[in-house]
This record gives sequence, structure tokens and C-alpha cells, in this order.
Amino acid sequence: MNVQNLIKTISVQVEVLSPVHIGDSGRLIDGIDFIKRDNRTYVVDLNRFAQWAYKSNTSEYGLPRDLLEGIKPSEASVFRYHMPGVPEKNELRSFEKNGFGEPYLPGSSLKGLFRTIFIWGLFTARGQKPDLSRLSKSRSFAAQSVERSVMGSNPNNDLFRALHVRDSQTIPFEQLQVVSVDVYPTARSNQGRDGVIISCEAVKEKTVFETQIGIDRYGFLGEAAEELGWKGKETWVSVENIALLGKAFGEQRLKEELGYYKGKDDVKLVHSFYRNLVSDQLGKLQDNQFFAQIGWGTGWNSKTLNDLVRTDSRFPDLVKQYRMTRKPKTFTSLTLFPKSRQLLRSQGQSVQPMGWVRITLGGGYDNV
Repeated sequence: MNVQNLIKTISVQVEVLSPVHIGDSGRLIDGIDFIKRDNRTYVVDLNRFAQWAYKSNTSEYGLPRDLLEGIKPSEASVFRYHMPGVPEKNELRSFEKNGFGEPYLPGSSLKGLFRTIFIWGLFTARGQKPDLSRLSKSRSFAAQSVERSVMGSNPNNDLFRALHVRDSQTIPFEQLQVVSVDVYPTARSNQGRDGVIISCEAVKEKTVFETQIGIDRYGFLGEAAEELGWKGKETWVSVENIALLGKAFGEQRLKEELGYYKGKDDVKLVHSFYRNLVSDQLGKLQDNQFFAQIGWGTGWNSKTLNDLVRTDSRFPDLVKQYRMTRKPKTFTSLTLFPKSRQLLRSQGQSVQPMGWVRITLGGGYDNV
């Protein structure tokens, strides 16, 4: 067989529907890493700043904020990029960037999403639930046995070895903005004061990430399939199956969130966002499209088997064992979990959830 025929390549488009933040674990500090002017955030390139200060023959020492006081940003070449919006606090979480400092969507973020969708979808299609009695005592590796029961007995036999999700093409800095996020409803105090507010760089709505999936067919053929335990499973990781499972998982998540916000008058805009996706957009999806939630701020529901776990009689014990709530002793099967959400703020009110996207796999199945 021609080697080129062993790799099936599928184009992927990820359209941002609500701001997405993929963190790089970095923190930008006000006055040092960025300055705020006219409701915009200017990110400082410290090397350029040092050269600028030297050429300016300034005898003063201080933070970029102090030395740039009174100077128009357009007159100083010390900034890497700038964005609309300013942090509400003195810290800003930075978005993932490549070695050249350009923002992009890591393939690992999408592959993690596909893996969750795949495992949830197989259990759901079979009318089964994961065996929670087999979970590891370690919180970090709790679900390892459940994953291996579906994906393969060890990393070498893991079915997703055949799935390669490439990093996306980079996007221009103009697609970034500064957003602030708070925790609903626990961030609100009885005195009406704001609770914890986190500001981050996020990708704007309507931005489209372009990337590819490569499916390695070698492990599904001949002796390799027998050795790996993959015989007859190539259709499991097909674009059709991933899209089908993604559509089911996305619909379940959307309807769950729509129910969570129903009747909550203080977050009407968030409820309207979900109502629009469920009532107006869900039925318009093409066969190779589905809705999903990615990145930071999307919560426990988007990264786990969700309803398959919460409806298990053992779940309250697991919440206590892994200390998944601040009050584990009072947690019961009737307790709402998770009870909070991280929501985008605008003018002091919650307006949108984080991280919703529309994913399109290929330009159409006839071309795949």
C-alpha cells in the first residue's frame, strides 16, 4: 500500500462563538508587562523597552508605566501588541502563543476535547455507564482505568494514537481582546460587592482557527490491528463518527446549561445565548459540524463524562473522596453539581459563558 494512503488528512475549522481563553500559565503584571490607556491594553516588549529607554538617554529608573507616562503609545515602539479592553485587576492571564509569540490553538486542546467526546459517546451509544468502583485513589489519575476500558489497555494500545491533531495556524493579534470573568453565583456577596474577578486575553467571537487532523490507518491493518487490538475499529475514529458523537455531546451540554440558567433573572443574557444556540442554531448544523466548549472557564461539565458520572449512585462518595466541593460532608445525590459557572463580565454584569465554538470537520464528507 502506498505510504501516502496510510494517512487520512481532514481539515478542521473552529469558529469562536463566545470568547476563548487557552492559557499558557503566564501572568502579565500591570505597569511592568502592560499599560492601560484609553480602554486598551498595551503589552510591553521588555527588550524593545530597554532599547528605547537607552536611546532616549533617560537617566531615570522605573517601571515601564512610569517612564512611559505622558508618551502616546503610537509614539513608542516598545509594544508587542495591543488589545481592546483593560483588566479589572492588576494581573492578566496570557493566551497560548508559539515560539514567535503568535497566538494559536494548540492541537492538544482539541484532541482532549475529541477524547472526552469519544469516550462519552461510546458509553452513551451502548447504554452503559463507567464503572466508578474502578477509579484510582489518586485524583490526578482517577479516570485512568475507565479510559483504558474503552481506549486500550495501555498507552501503546490507546486508540487515539491513530489520531494526530495539529496545532492551528496562528491568528493576528487583532483577534485578541481583554475580558474579565467572575464566578456565578458564588462571586456575589451579600453586600453586593464583587468576588474574585479574573482577567485574561481571549479570542474574539467570529474568529476562525484553521487546522488539520491526521488519522494513521496503519494500526487498523493486518498484523498491527491484531497486535494493538484495533481490528475493525477504524470507523470508530472516522470523521463521521467523531462528528456524530460531538453533535450528541454538544446538544446534551447545551440543553443542560439552558436548564441551569432558566428562571435566573440576573443572567438573562447568558440564558438568551444558550436559548439561541438550542432553538435557532442547533438544527442548522451540517452533518460534519457540532458545538463544543473549549479552554479555560468552561468548567467540570465540559471536560468529564458529565451526566454519566453525576447520575451514578456512587457520585456523592466520589465528591467527598476527591474533595470536589468546599462542603463535602453535606453533599448528597440531590445537591446541584457543579453549582457555579465562570461567566464573562461587561459593565458589571454577566453576559456570556466562555469558550463555545462551532467545529467543522472537513469541507464535506464527499471530499474526505
